[in-house]
Amino acid sequence: MFDNGEPTGKEDFFSGFLSKDGKTEFGRPAGLAIALDGSLLVSEDTNGVIYKISHKAGG
Repeated sequence: MFDNGEPTGKEDFFSGFLSKDGKTEFGRPAGLAIALDGSLLVSEDTNGVIYKISHKAGG
């Protein structure tokens, strides 16, 4: 979130890898890359998967 080019806050958009008490791990994001289409690729090494995060305009 920005106002006149200055940050005004933050928002989680990729979470849920720890239990509420912070003791149990459901995954561990490890690496980031940006794909040619502009989406964000996140590797997760606990389960051996890659997540693709993209933006849908107007939604």
